[in-house]
Amino acid sequence: MLNNKISILERALLRERKARKEAEEILEKKSFELYKTQKQIEELYDDRNAQLKLIVDNSSLGIVLSQDGKLITINRALVNLLGYSYKELLSMNISDDLTHPEDVKETEYQTNLLETNRIDRFSIQKRYLRKDGSYVLCKTNVSAVRDKKGEVKYQVALIENVTEINKKTKMLNTLNKLSVSILGKRDLYEIGWEIAKTTAEHLQLEDCVVYSVNLESGILTQIATASHSLYKGNDKTNLFELTINEGIVGKSVRTSDYQMVNDTSKCLDYLVDDSFRYSELAVPIIANGKVIGVIDSENSKKNYFNFEHVEVFKNIASLASAQFNSAISLAKEKKTQLEKDKLLIKLEKNNEELKNFAHVVSHDLKSPLRSMSALISWIKEDNSDVFDQETSKNCNLLLAKIHKMDSLINGILKYSSIDKIEKVSTNVNLQKVVEEIIETIYIPEKINIKLKN
Repeated sequence: MLNNKISILERALLRERKARKEAEEILEKKSFELYKTQKQIEELYDDRNAQLKLIVDNSSLGIVLSQDGKLITINRALVNLLGYSYKELLSMNISDDLTHPEDVKETEYQTNLLETNRIDRFSIQKRYLRKDGSYVLCKTNVSAVRDKKGEVKYQVALIENVTEINKKTKMLNTLNKLSVSILGKRDLYEIGWEIAKTTAEHLQLEDCVVYSVNLESGILTQIATASHSLYKGNDKTNLFELTINEGIVGKSVRTSDYQMVNDTSKCLDYLVDDSFRYSELAVPIIANGKVIGVIDSENSKKNYFNFEHVEVFKNIASLASAQFNSAISLAKEKKTQLEKDKLLIKLEKNNEELKNFAHVVSHDLKSPLRSMSALISWIKEDNSDVFDQETSKNCNLLLAKIHKMDSLINGILKYSSIDKIEKVSTNVNLQKVVEEIIETIYIPEKINIKLKN
């Protein structure tokens, strides 16, 4: 009995050992599989982290992970954008050290909304301070990373440089504004003023001057001047003029290209206008391949103008060239018409003077002719029994000449008032006309005139 129990216990123990061994083998296998899976997860996690780091480091956007305004993680794009080193940036506070003072209030307001759970993200355009002291305009998208309690643990910011986009948008708005302002305008001075005013406003210039160019006379005429602080308007009196051989403006006309001088004290072409300034930029307005105007600006600082200014000037000049050219053509037409009107007035005056002169002369000439005719008639009548045939013939010839002279005077009177006489066409016997001319004029004895049919 005892042996049976022992045998049963031994078999049970063997089964238990076998089961335990099998369990240990299963556990070992599962542990290995779990270890392997964990390694795979860790490798996948590391791979994902590496990929994420690669994306962050090579992103064109500045990426920031911050906590309570302090930068914790930044990427290379932000370093390149702001010019600080990694170490310098990680020691800075976003609002206190990197945000433009005028943008701090709006940034703090949006951040407060984020931290008080009223929003989860916000977007803002703000200016960041660069290491060189300049500011760069950026679009900043900020998102909250919250803990289990819903409190903001981190902030993730994506920072995009929108300076160039903003400049292009601003330029487009300026061109649209200028286009609307000169649309329908036909006066050259008004168009010039709009160009000067718009350019000065857009670039915040100390001054901006617009010239019209007359290539035939070689003269540039200042038609408008404006600054962002004072619009001087388009006063047409005492207009400043210079030749295309004078000044930086003249050189711009001669070369048909922009002229940018950043130290006029070293430039022989510089011409002092109202006061000396160190920088000057002149850009021609060109239409149909010809320079018709110039946009010019001066500044009291050296090295003030750059290629950004040049592009703005060129864009404005290109937009305004057609309207500017039309206004010049219209001004020329008006000038031509005015000259025609003056000429017509002068012609009418001359004609009137001619009429008056003709009447006076005819009266002064007819009176002695009548006296001569009467006197000859009396002499002929009183001496009819004395004069021989030749003398009588000469008297008749004198009377005929006097009659011819009277006809000529009447002809002058008719010609002076020809505009009031209705035109009548008649046939003229040229043979008779020529014979009358021969009889009227003096012909020397050595000259013999023969008429042919």
